[in-house]
Amino acid sequence: MKRFKLLATTAFAVATALAATNATADGTCVLTCPANVTLATAPGGSAVAYSYMVSSTGNCGGIVQISGLPSGSNFPVGTVTNGWRAVDPPQQTCFFNVEVTATPGSANPVSVPAVGPLALALAAAAVAVGGVMARRRRNGNGN
Repeated sequence: MKRFKLLATTAFAVATALAATNATADGTCVLTCPANVTLATAPGGSAVAYSYMVSSTGNCGGIVQISGLPSGSNFPVGTVTNGWRAVDPPQQTCFFNVEVTATPGSANPVSVPAVGPLALALAAAAVAVGGVMARRRRNGNGN
């Protein structure tokens, strides 16, 4: 099993290297954008920081971003289409989407203090005293 995995990995690496060599043997520019991605915000958040990498091989003369947000930006809820273009003709392009979904909830949850036995006993005593005082007023005995 391990030997097969090693051979498959090596074959993939060789095929990838040959594809890159063949793609740029004539100097043709090839841009490679990341795959589309879907991210979720933190609870109650409105954006997600996302870093990516666009690569080029061949005669591209450099690449420039033509749409979207730079790598490492905070991507807002919704879909942002990022586009890149090679500087030299024929000015190849590549595009990918970063979709951000909102996660419901609060970013700062409210903390409710626990009620201990002493607090419960005091609350019960206050209710009892209030009831005795109300009966005295009804009976006309205000003492």
